[in-house]
Amino acid sequence: MPSRITSLILACAILATSAPHAQDLGVYPPGWIPERPLPKPQPPTSPMPHWYEVRGGGWQPSLETVQHIASLLKARLADNSRFNPPKPDHAIQFRGEIVDGARIVRLFGMCSIGLGGPSALSDAFLEVRDGGRCVFDAEFDMAEQAIKHFSYYPQG
Repeated sequence: MPSRITSLILACAILATSAPHAQDLGVYPPGWIPERPLPKPQPPTSPMPHWYEVRGGGWQPSLETVQHIASLLKARLADNSRFNPPKPDHAIQFRGEIVDGARIVRLFGMCSIGLGGPSALSDAFLEVRDGGRCVFDAEFDMAEQAIKHFSYYPQG
């Protein structure tokens, strides 16, 4: 019996005096495992100041289309002091999508881009849980060349 206790005490003593990285199972010191480089984030696609194209759409709106939508939105947002004039951290995300065979441009605007910063604005539409007149969503219909849907979020 004394040999088991002696072995256990000896094992604990070896573990206690070993280097800290050797005690952490699953964590290896540099050089033991080849390190993979982290992928570089793709830069945002921004054809105009404050406008960010979200990747993954069904088609890509032209710069002329985005400029036309911007002029229509400017009139729609004219009475909203949070969007007029534009602030440095406000953003409008857009993406060309095909819905029931029709081409639309989905839009999402916010007064503050938050913690994600500009690099996150082209990855996906941001999720906002509150915003009032500081956050809106809209759809532009390419066939009718008009904004078919516009609402502030959350709807009140």
